[in-house]
Amino acid sequence: MARSRSHGLLKDDVLRYKKYLDETNGERSPDTAPTLIPVLDGENVVLKSFEEILQNNKQLLEAQDEFSNSISTLDIEHWYIHRGKSFFNGTVVQVAGNGTFDWVVEVGDCPIHLIFRIGATESGISFVTYEDVEANADGTLQGLINHKRLSNNETEVKMRLRPTGVNIANATVIRQDRIGRAGSAPVRQGGSTERENEVIFKPNTKYLLRVTNLSNDTNYVRMFHTWYENGECHQ
Repeated sequence: MARSRSHGLLKDDVLRYKKYLDETNGERSPDTAPTLIPVLDGENVVLKSFEEILQNNKQLLEAQDEFSNSISTLDIEHWYIHRGKSFFNGTVVQVAGNGTFDWVVEVGDCPIHLIFRIGATESGISFVTYEDVEANADGTLQGLINHKRLSNNETEVKMRLRPTGVNIANATVIRQDRIGRAGSAPVRQGGSTERENEVIFKPNTKYLLRVTNLSNDTNYVRMFHTWYENGECHQ
């Protein structure tokens, strides 16, 4: 029976580390992975199986992706999607002329790494984001979707549209902005903005996004949030 190969070497082969770096065969197909990995033992490198390394490290090593069977080299956001720890919400909110609505994000025990996009289709809007607000557990609960549709993981986050009892007296403003134009057609126009870099929301904290329609007519505001959860969640 042929022995399993990886990097041009055989299981249990021993060689000096520099020799391994100089002579190893680095070629491999992008959709396959070596079954063995080099483990440094003193000045030597020993080829061991993924299973053996995983067992010795109590599953601390992410050996391969379940779909491509390749070594996990995904960026962190993509990795969380594959782990079933990444979620999103996309909603369009109808806002009356010069109206305002509140959107509250309730974070559970797990800190969340969040990116959001907000846009208006008809005219300009302004918005302010607050941290450490008070709000009642009512309003319209939003559907929060796991990016990985094969996963049964559920987020601890809750998002509520127009809850009552909102109090910002002890809150901190962490962002405010304005997009698009107000006025009468044809000079008014919608617009959008995006938080390109994630912001980490504190656990057990409520955040408020307060949006105001800047025109006299009905506006449609597009809300999109995506986040992943860290810590010991969903183990």
